[in-house]
Amino acid sequence: MKPSWILLAVFVQVLSSVASVIPQVLVNSDTDHVNAVVFTQDRKASKKTLIDVLKENKLLDMADLIYRAGLTKNFTSTDNFTVLAPSDLALDNLPYVIREKLLTNTKFAKTFVEYHVLKGSAPSTSLQQDQVNATLLQNRTVRFNRYTVDKKSEITVNGAVLDKVDLQASDGVVHALDKALWPQAQYDILDAISTTKSLSTFAKAIKDGGMNGTLAGHGPFTIFAPTNEACKKHGVITTEDAKEIVLYHSVGGTQYSAGLHDKEELTTMLKLHLLTRKLEIRLKDGQFSVKGRKDTAKVTVADIPVNNGVLHIIDTVLRPPLLY
Repeated sequence: MKPSWILLAVFVQVLSSVASVIPQVLVNSDTDHVNAVVFTQDRKASKKTLIDVLKENKLLDMADLIYRAGLTKNFTSTDNFTVLAPSDLALDNLPYVIREKLLTNTKFAKTFVEYHVLKGSAPSTSLQQDQVNATLLQNRTVRFNRYTVDKKSEITVNGAVLDKVDLQASDGVVHALDKALWPQAQYDILDAISTTKSLSTFAKAIKDGGMNGTLAGHGPFTIFAPTNEACKKHGVITTEDAKEIVLYHSVGGTQYSAGLHDKEELTTMLKLHLLTRKLEIRLKDGQFSVKGRKDTAKVTVADIPVNNGVLHIIDTVLRPPLLY
């Protein structure tokens, strides 16, 4: 009779032989075929690059721009990235001159792509309200916001809605956007107003009201800035009235149109008799307007991103209550 330890060794060897056959049996069996394929797909998915994920999710124009910009090699490195990828339709909706430049100017395409890429992997769960992230484009940042609209939670970046989130790749993550990040945020809100010729009267009111230091601060701020034509229609803004008018057109926080809903009230930075004054948002039939106590202004240009908030341009000066 063989010793018990020899029998045990034989038993272990038989088990090892059977175990080596099990995976083949599972793959070939009808009942377990789906599980085997799922496992294979998951394993393959982890090996997909960001370029693969872009193509797989029909973000073909963004993938093409990365190629045109000569940045493909960046996404085959060992580093991780977050790609903020506009849909093909979003890129089609860019002004013609911008689309043409993206196709013909490699340097411009490179800066455009770099502004849509963050260093490191940033899943949607990590994106907080008014979070600012550096992009690959030197000294340029983007701002994330979280809003609830019609009981639905939305995340935006520079006002563009993240339509699809957390498209995983081996070298990072892709978030699909409903708009391209254009124009880029280059200035703070004070500089953006001061360098826009059509807002020079409102820029003077900011200066006369002693608000330059405040609006050059960290913020964030949302400003509804009336055009020169609107100010002309309103009449002279005196030095005595300038501060109240500017404060009545200014709101704390970052209020992009994607995060607003009809009849929403925004608290302005103006306080009269210890009471804050509010503006009411009107969103109807695709029209964005803002209503004050006495006037309603149409937003002619919405969602201009700035480093410390967002700027909207309006066609009417909103007269503060008790001032006129």
